[in-house]
Amino acid sequence: MRKPLSQGSTRRTAVIGGWAILTALALSQGWGYGGPARDHTPQQQRLASKQQRHFQQQQQQQQQSSTLPAPEMPPVGRKARHDKHSGKRSSKLSSSSTKHGSSSSRGDAPLTSDVSCARRPSDPPNITPREVDLQQQRLAALEQFEGQPPGGYVAACAIVKDQADELPEWLDYHRRLGVSHFYVMDDHSQPSLEAVLAPYIKAGVATHRALPEKADAQRAIRKATCHEPYIGHKQLMAYHLCLLEFGHRHQWMAFFDIDEFFVIMDNSSSLPAVLRDYEAYGGLGVNWRMFGSSEHVKRQPNTLSAYTKCYPPDHVENTLIKTVANMQYLARMAGPHDALFAPGYHTVNSLRAPVDRWLSAPADYSRLALHHYAIKSRQDFASKAARGDSMSDEGKIVEDFWERIEAGSTDNCTAGEEMLRRFGSGPADDKAQNPA
Repeated sequence: MRKPLSQGSTRRTAVIGGWAILTALALSQGWGYGGPARDHTPQQQRLASKQQRHFQQQQQQQQQSSTLPAPEMPPVGRKARHDKHSGKRSSKLSSSSTKHGSSSSRGDAPLTSDVSCARRPSDPPNITPREVDLQQQRLAALEQFEGQPPGGYVAACAIVKDQADELPEWLDYHRRLGVSHFYVMDDHSQPSLEAVLAPYIKAGVATHRALPEKADAQRAIRKATCHEPYIGHKQLMAYHLCLLEFGHRHQWMAFFDIDEFFVIMDNSSSLPAVLRDYEAYGGLGVNWRMFGSSEHVKRQPNTLSAYTKCYPPDHVENTLIKTVANMQYLARMAGPHDALFAPGYHTVNSLRAPVDRWLSAPADYSRLALHHYAIKSRQDFASKAARGDSMSDEGKIVEDFWERIEAGSTDNCTAGEEMLRRFGSGPADDKAQNPA
């Protein structure tokens, strides 16, 4: 078992400074930031203050967990011991509003746990006993498949709202990279996503999961895990449901949005080929590379070739990561960017350096980059602003966001175009699911 991060390990927060952390947090949540040179409306200031308080509380909670030694755990790679506290394992089929493609009958039933929610002094901080049990069940189940889990090696989970026009490009592109299955967590999209997703569901590569109302989702997560999710955080609750219902069917699951595209920066043949080098870790953190509009007014037919103006690699926003989580060790997604794992496991970057929760500085693009097309064209941005923030009903996309992304996009990035030359474009065929 790999050793947990030491209490005295150097924090990457010291590298970029406290001001940069608050800035990066604000920017990553889409509410913009102010300063002496800008005047914000009272509504924007109230929203920023409210969200900053929420994330400061989350930060304090996670800092507490990082200063405590990891308790003793059942040996990784073996089934957890059962006692009166942990109760019995069970694998009951839970119902959910889903439409999915055909797949092997092995491992289709979501795992469940009935261990007590009561905590013991030896329990890991910030992870409930029931989440520990579910993680141990996933570990045992995936070991039985010996690297060939029933749903495919790597899956993608994304929350989607009113983005039917954008889905096919994102799905086809990542199929070509080797993503086996897509879990589209549908936040009451209008128009419906059914017609767009139908061919992918028929091909067995997509699951359309209609998200329940927030209060219903919160109750279901609390009952399944003993964890109380923040009811205003729709994106994070969607990620919880992805893990609960589908995590045991894959070795890896990437949690990201459909305006984000993985780009392979070395000569690796596929995304699975990269991930196989990191199976000993809790997750792989992939740095953002932020992109502007490239002066496009109308929606473009191909994102990677149309948008080439990007942030310089040393820009502070590029230090944020998204997590591709190893399902054997993931206990819970802690936020849109970072995760909580079994003790002794953590997220690393491509160089195997530990990631400090949601930040990895300096940005590392040695093997992978996550191109974040945050605004695209003026037409796309107007649609994004109308949808609002995927995190919360309260989060609004404002004009400052556009101006800031545009101002920062001073470099020219062509790695996306190179990916299209390597992997092609347009609809992906069945061979794309399992590239050599």
